[in-house]
Amino acid sequence: MSSNADTKEDIVTATDRGESTATMEPLLIGETSRHRGKLTDMALELAHTDPSIATGFGVHSGLAMGSILGDGSDFRQPLAAERAKKFLDNPSICAFFSHPRAFTPLQFADGDSFDQQLAFYLKTNAPGGKSDTPLLALFNFSDKQEFKKPFTLETLDLPKGKYLLKDFMTDTVLGAIEKDQDAISLTVPEKDAYLVKIIPIKE
Repeated sequence: MSSNADTKEDIVTATDRGESTATMEPLLIGETSRHRGKLTDMALELAHTDPSIATGFGVHSGLAMGSILGDGSDFRQPLAAERAKKFLDNPSICAFFSHPRAFTPLQFADGDSFDQQLAFYLKTNAPGGKSDTPLLALFNFSDKQEFKKPFTLETLDLPKGKYLLKDFMTDTVLGAIEKDQDAISLTVPEKDAYLVKIIPIKE
């Protein structure tokens, strides 16, 4: 007997109550979660299709979920080996995992296909809220289209002001928010992931 009927009975439409993401508890996918298997299968399917991107997704998802997980990367693949050296010995990543935190989800998976586009947010980048550097994690599992994701400062629980957007691992500047803006938009290429620092600029 198919389990589809049982699954559909559990799916309900979420109600948007306009709550700030800053008040939400971070999402951790527990070992007993019925969704854990599908999310793992999705990541493995993507890695098997294109092993060179497995390490990148593994590190980004590990940061967002609070731990580095084995992602099945084949380090005999030149690009996978190159990215492992780049990511797994990165000072920013090592510093983050000395006090790992889980991010709050902003965009969940839609259905059970392998072309998901997901977004997560961490309001502060240090234990006890001592840092003013929020982080955005964006995942694009699609191999056919970019992931264009807009965010309002209100959604991110950030005051109006000037911000610089930088890549977490390389410090490459990805964009800026001027003091008269109240929203930002980021675009992630196909089969890629971004981890972005939102750095306030004091005048």
